[in-house]
Amino acid sequence: MSQSTTRAIRIERHGPPDVLAERDIPLAAPGPSEVHLRVKAAGVNFADLIMRAGMYDTVPPRPYSPGFEVAGEVVEVGGDVDGWSPGDRAVALVRHGGYARDVVVPARSLFRYPESLSPAEAAAVPVVFLTAWVCLFECARARSGEVVLVLGAGGGVGTAAVQLAVRAGLRAIGTAGTEPKRAFVVQELGADACFDSRGDWEPDVERLLGSRGLDVALDATGGAATAACRRLLAPLGRHVFYGMSAALPSRKRNWPRAALAWLRTPRVHPLDLVQPCIGVFGVHLLHLQEREDLLLPATRDIYGGIESGELRPVLDRTFPLTRDGAVEAHRPGQGRAHDLRGGLEERSARRDRYRRTKPAADWLCDRGLPSDPPRTGADTRSLHPFGHQRQLRTHPRVVVIEFSQQAARLIPQGVVRFAHHLVQAITVGLVVAAVHRQGGDHV
Repeated sequence: MSQSTTRAIRIERHGPPDVLAERDIPLAAPGPSEVHLRVKAAGVNFADLIMRAGMYDTVPPRPYSPGFEVAGEVVEVGGDVDGWSPGDRAVALVRHGGYARDVVVPARSLFRYPESLSPAEAAAVPVVFLTAWVCLFECARARSGEVVLVLGAGGGVGTAAVQLAVRAGLRAIGTAGTEPKRAFVVQELGADACFDSRGDWEPDVERLLGSRGLDVALDATGGAATAACRRLLAPLGRHVFYGMSAALPSRKRNWPRAALAWLRTPRVHPLDLVQPCIGVFGVHLLHLQEREDLLLPATRDIYGGIESGELRPVLDRTFPLTRDGAVEAHRPGQGRAHDLRGGLEERSARRDRYRRTKPAADWLCDRGLPSDPPRTGADTRSLHPFGHQRQLRTHPRVVVIEFSQQAARLIPQGVVRFAHHLVQAITVGLVVAAVHRQGGDHV
């Protein structure tokens, strides 16, 4: 018999970790194509912290529960569901709602995981490994012998990407912010080199590669790092953009920092890609949930690699699946808050080994390109890698950008670039004002 209520950790207002609340909420019976999953562990990622602070765009109205990935046991299946039975172990991708004792999810969002993994380890796999897999092998079409640069290689997607690259015969190079992380990426994950992301790493990569250049750059940073990736690409190089950690605060919201990172991230005009023969992609895994044809084989391959010992989940600490556990998991850990990556599970347990750290900045990501295709002729658009965020498509920003594109036909390009940056800065101000009017209490 399906439960009518469940216990969940909720975001009812924006603010510091203490605003998280634990509530009894209704639990619907699974529909024909849905599965009721009893949650044993839920991943904790930086996007959850950004949601709580009120800076994440693709969320439902409050109150809601954060959490993108869960692991647990099947309790009940809908009438049209094949291949799943009560008692089966499963992980699930969800857009939100993972911080709960029970979830009801579409059957297509479920994946099996090996008996050798604990629920906490299993919940640390799906999003980071699938994001890395899609970036490397679907977007970049990376092949054995090619060179890949992974920004934030000590992070969640970064550690997964380095492992997948090395396993596929690629030459992996990384960046990371501390010496222990850099040593871990090289010594434990098998990268050729890992440079200091807080310094000027572009000359280091150039010296290592000589005139060869990069075949693939995985970029969740934005700002000046994105420009460096673009300069380092070899002909037919591919730049995959899946986040903008340069815009993220370490402890509280910092709108000037976000605006600066946005403005320093280079725009892409389609013609700018022609002469250097390069490509740009954008990835948001949670908008690919309907692509079972892509995700199911990838998930089997990933868990197969884990069973064989070629891949491994990287986990920092675990906390109890309670309000107090969630509050503790959301508090900034040692160093920057970006270095937090843990999980919530039914019973408290801690593993304080640094090399299991999974920084969470990789989780703030959005589409790399806007959904509307570029037009032809003089009205072809210059695109920002971070694209149009969904909730802003009816914002006056869209009208302002359209106007700037029309003006571009008549004004010298140098003036247009300056005006475009000015418009973007004004736009950020408008967005900030709108968020403050609508968001209630904020950090």
